[in-house]
Amino acid sequence: MGVLHLHKAQKVKNDEFYTQLSDIELELAHYKQHLKGKHIYCNCDNPKFSKFWEYFHVHFNELGLKQLTVTYYDKTAFVNRYDYYGENDNDITSAVVAPLNSHGDFRSPQCMAIMKAADIVVTNPPFSLMQQFIIYLNKYNKDFIIIAPQILIGFKQVFPLIKTKQLFCGVNAHETAHRNIMQFVNTNGQIVDQVAGWYTTILPDIEKPIYQFTADYDITKYPMYDNYDAIEVTKVTDIPDNYYGMMGVPISFLRQLNYNQFDVIGITQRGAADMSLRSKIYKPSDYPNWNDLNVSAVIIKNGQPKITYSRLLIKRKR
Repeated sequence: MGVLHLHKAQKVKNDEFYTQLSDIELELAHYKQHLKGKHIYCNCDNPKFSKFWEYFHVHFNELGLKQLTVTYYDKTAFVNRYDYYGENDNDITSAVVAPLNSHGDFRSPQCMAIMKAADIVVTNPPFSLMQQFIIYLNKYNKDFIIIAPQILIGFKQVFPLIKTKQLFCGVNAHETAHRNIMQFVNTNGQIVDQVAGWYTTILPDIEKPIYQFTADYDITKYPMYDNYDAIEVTKVTDIPDNYYGMMGVPISFLRQLNYNQFDVIGITQRGAADMSLRSKIYKPSDYPNWNDLNVSAVIIKNGQPKITYSRLLIKRKR
């Protein structure tokens, strides 16, 4: 089973990956009080295949929804919108169907009008258009619960929302090797892994546990970055108990970070990096063979510079 990354999805435009019903059920169980009385819009969901449509349809009255609307994209033909108001939850074909004079692109005027009228957008958007999708939701200050690649955290339009507690990681994803993995179904019915997780503007109804430290700070084990006043913490399990300065940790830690225990200071990823946090700004002539000095922090190891993966910059609260 291979892992599909955002950059590959953008290159091959391979966006046909369907969310499993079990994943939807596990995640949306934490938002029930926020869904009650709301108009839910799934704007990337064909009702013939979408498990989001199935979930909200079957649980419509249980959740106390006001309205459910889905639209989807078809490059070959104009499509319909499907609205459901609670007439027969168990018959997922029950819907009010109306034609759109478009292919159903989420950026089309008709779909934008539906989005503006809805309360919450819930969907698995095309990964290759993720940045545009977030800009589109942000522009209209729309609440959402979506699935997105982990790289979303570093988008320059997104990270400030995370830092100011306007955007949160969802609850369910499997963390492994500094990545959050979700399993999807492709067009051939096969299960595929992707580096992705849930992201939302709605704080889930679950309190993040207090992180339990198992490591102690040792100056010989935690090198300082060369261009940030922070220490390198390569693995989440190595976060030291007795260190209160800035540290760079894998960005996957954001999913389990408790804001009562840590402050989010910045990120080293391209575009979202806060230059004011830099203790040194490199010029291309300093390291002519490096073309991505603005991507990640740099540590000095054995006298040689080394570029790390992108890091979340955090401080522990006293």
